[in-house]
Amino acid sequence: MNDEKTRAGSLIRKYLPVLAAGMFYALWIRLTGVYIPCPFRSLTGYLCPGCGISHCLMSLLRGDIRTAFEANGFVLVLLPPASAYAVYRSCRFIKTGKTSFSKIENVMVWTVLAASILFGVIRNL
Repeated sequence: MNDEKTRAGSLIRKYLPVLAAGMFYALWIRLTGVYIPCPFRSLTGYLCPGCGISHCLMSLLRGDIRTAFEANGFVLVLLPPASAYAVYRSCRFIKTGKTSFSKIENVMVWTVLAASILFGVIRNL
């Protein structure tokens, strides 16, 4: 049980700064309207697979799913299963300490990466 508490504490110490940075960024956007520009788009003029993530998430915070989908539909569709998977991985780590990926998880990661690249190509046609 002590190992589980230690592992849970380590996850909290890792995730808390990321969560705080995300909340700060969302507050920054709300107050200034300034988003981080995409370097890929700035250099090439094309949308990368991640373009629109900030707009998508800010729209979700307002409850505007339609605008979120228009900003980056790939992220919007991927967000629920990715969130569920992150919770699963966190719980598994807390209970067992296991951090390695299974074969099916590796296939999943590569499939999402390929789908992301495909989305990036299609959205620029």
